[in-house]
Amino acid sequence: MANIPLFNVATLAFLIPAAAAHANEWYSQFTASSRTEYNDNYRFSTLPHRAEWVNVLYPSVAVANKADRWSIAATGGAAANSYAGENRNHRIDPRFSVIAIYSGERYRGGIDIAAVRDSTLANAQTGAGVILADAERNSLSMNPTWQFSLTERVALNIGYGLTDVSYGAGMYNGLFNYQNKTLNADVGYQYSSMGTANASINYFQYRTRHTEIASKGYNALIGFSQKFTERLAGTLNVGEYRTSTTVHQDISYCPGRIYECYFGLMAYEKTTVTRQFPARGYSGGAMIEGKLTDATKIQTKFDRSISPSGAGAIAQTDKLMIYISTQWFAKLDLTLDASVYRSKYSAGTQTINNSRYYAVSPLLRWNFKEAWSLESGVRRARLHYDSGATIIANAIFAGLRYDGHKNFGSRRH
Repeated sequence: MANIPLFNVATLAFLIPAAAAHANEWYSQFTASSRTEYNDNYRFSTLPHRAEWVNVLYPSVAVANKADRWSIAATGGAAANSYAGENRNHRIDPRFSVIAIYSGERYRGGIDIAAVRDSTLANAQTGAGVILADAERNSLSMNPTWQFSLTERVALNIGYGLTDVSYGAGMYNGLFNYQNKTLNADVGYQYSSMGTANASINYFQYRTRHTEIASKGYNALIGFSQKFTERLAGTLNVGEYRTSTTVHQDISYCPGRIYECYFGLMAYEKTTVTRQFPARGYSGGAMIEGKLTDATKIQTKFDRSISPSGAGAIAQTDKLMIYISTQWFAKLDLTLDASVYRSKYSAGTQTINNSRYYAVSPLLRWNFKEAWSLESGVRRARLHYDSGATIIANAIFAGLRYDGHKNFGSRRH
């Protein structure tokens, strides 16, 4: 498991009771979900395998405190994962997050801290590089942000991000522990009550641990968001990114004649070779969402972004997603989620892992009682590597969810 800095734990332990002592409004909420899945290739393996039953139980508790100028919210839980069908260890994945916000008349500052343990397969669709190996993943992130209202129509947003990711037995699965730092600035202009234009720049530094791979670069975007009608809204962003990746590799060489080293007459010597891989490309995306009817909503999104990955390289990921939801009667919802991902690693350092991922999943949810819902669905996924391997996985799943009532309270000074 990733080591969580003692300073962060001590800070969180101090902030929560301190906030509660001075808060004038608070609430707590308990939620729990249970999910069972039958998957014929859960690990996306190219080797002979058996189908698996996967069971996940996830209880969590959320608490929040709010005053006139500040608020703090914390969520903690743990997912108990059990497997049947293959020789796999059962696993418990704890998750913890804290969000604190302070607001003034013309400014707002906040910080988001999260510590999560999960699997690289848990959120395959959202990770850069999609799927590289089945391994335990531990991540710690800290994201402070500041927002300033320069005028009634112009706002400046500044943010910093620090993410540290490590993998269980990662080096044996071709995964690299890494740290990523970001610094971003965004200026938004509200040109009408229905639309906003913005320009942003994001600078990042990426470095693997235990190996000498480092990347740095930026991503600059301009765009707008517009609400066209009461039923239709959209966003558009276009820009460019540039990255530079440095790879340090230790090699052995013979300082004399090769046969002298071969027969032990002379010792091999080591040196470090440094290679540079520059890369550039276009980034951005577009999104359209709207209501076809009062009961049916649709969202279509295309996005190209660069992000860190466990492959030891920055990944350029193209995403196309379509999401449709419709309500049948008062308590029955049907959704369709379809997505296509294309991941390409920058600088050619990990081209063997370039891949395409396709997935489609219809789901039916029944809100049979207040705070209770039952859902069931199927999912078909296909992963194709440029190296030639193609993997297909089919799953059927069902789950039960409970969202407890929020328990409110207040304290007056």
